[in-house]
Amino acid sequence: MEILSPLVRQRKGEFQALFEEMFKRGFSKVFVDGQRFDLIDRKKIKLEKYKKHSIDLFVDKIEASAENISRIFEAVERALRFSDGLVKFLLKIGKKRTKPW
Repeated sequence: MEILSPLVRQRKGEFQALFEEMFKRGFSKVFVDGQRFDLIDRKKIKLEKYKKHSIDLFVDKIEASAENISRIFEAVERALRFSDGLVKFLLKIGKKRTKPW
């Protein structure tokens, strides 16, 4: 399962400062309008200024098991801190990734 923090929901802008800040805080990936980007290449992420975008921060990828329960809680808490109380989960079923919920 992948844990995401929804940072931007249907807002207009380019968000380069946001990508830079998340990279400086140690995060490595974001989903922009459903497409995955590595923050190491954050300067290559070009968004249309006057188009609405959704940006989800990739917080952690964890196998759902009893041994990982504390790590799951920590990742969810971290995601909640960045997104004003919202969190998204991506589950992988077979080779297909589900829509965030």
